[in-house]
Amino acid sequence: MARRYVGTRWSFGKTLITMAAISLGLLVSPIITTSILVLVLVFSVRHLLQQRRLRRDE
Repeated sequence: MARRYVGTRWSFGKTLITMAAISLGLLVSPIITTSILVLVLVFSVRHLLQQRRLRRDE
């Protein structure tokens, strides 16, 4: 229970940091920020797909 709570709080903090970084980056250079955003999205989707595949194999 406590561990899950810590995990959710950590992910919330990461989301806030990411949002702040994205807003700052958009102000500085939209092209670089969008490319980084695409990379992050691709990696997260790939990670989710890998987890799903592992679960299906079990």
